[in-house]
Amino acid sequence: MLALNEFFEKAANLMDYVTGCIDLPMYAASCRPLWNVVMYASVAIGTLVIAWAFWLAVTKNYGTVTNVSTPAKRIGADLRKRHALDDDVDLSDVTDPHLAIKIQQELERQRIHNITGR
Repeated sequence: MLALNEFFEKAANLMDYVTGCIDLPMYAASCRPLWNVVMYASVAIGTLVIAWAFWLAVTKNYGTVTNVSTPAKRIGADLRKRHALDDDVDLSDVTDPHLAIKIQQELERQRIHNITGR
């Protein structure tokens, strides 16, 4: 219980110091340590916010580009089997070879769209 009382006394003293420094100008010699801590903390927080915003912008713009090259890592084996072209259409039943190629290209485009979401 004694340590808790000491803690509250030190917290009260710190609050008195801070409120006293708020009333004084920033260049007051007795308040320089407080304003140095406030300045360094605000610069650190600002730097972290800017780095976080930059990280979000980079991953939003380039995150899908880096993941497209490895779609097998992002989807499970059951999804790959479901979107496979092997059993979708029997291209030997199509009489026009140009139509068969168009069907195959469209199926491939839809499969890529389903995998990547684009």
